[in-house]
Amino acid sequence: YLIGKLCQEFCNGKLTVVIPRYAKSAATLLSCAANEIHMGSLSELGPIDPQIKGMPTLGLKNSIEHIAELVSNNPGSSEMFSRYLQRTVEPIQIGYYERVAESAVQYAEKLLDKNRKKLISTPKDIARKLVYGYKDHGFVIDKEEAIGIFGEDIIKSDTSEYKIGNAVYNILS
Repeated sequence: YLIGKLCQEFCNGKLTVVIPRYAKSAATLLSCAANEIHMGSLSELGPIDPQIKGMPTLGLKNSIEHIAELVSNNPGSSEMFSRYLQRTVEPIQIGYYERVAESAVQYAEKLLDKNRKKLISTPKDIARKLVYGYKDHGFVIDKEEAIGIFGEDIIKSDTSEYKIGNAVYNILS
């Protein structure tokens, strides 16, 4: 977030990001600071998926929701799952992990706000989609899907900027 703010501050009004291959999670958050995101056929963004000790913060909430569904379908299992949760989860973790995810939404929304007029949806809706809309950390948000999220005024496809970025990537790799 702070790198994105710093880039916005020193870019003289136009921050351009090129994604030659992939920009996942934190790099997607950083891309939210850009006025333009240049992508090609091999480019991909990913969900903004905060991790704690290598595990997604939303995983705990999803697990508990899944357990609740299992108990609802199998009422006799409630005691077993109750004991399991008592031994493995501290209640504060549930709220903390959700707050971390909500913080990611706030950060993305703040970075996106400078482009509010160019976006096809509100910064909040885009931020929520990037944090909550995908179930896998490695989910591929290709250029077509990115256009559906940000719009054609932000996502630029197969441009000269992309070609230069891709050439630099190839040289460095």
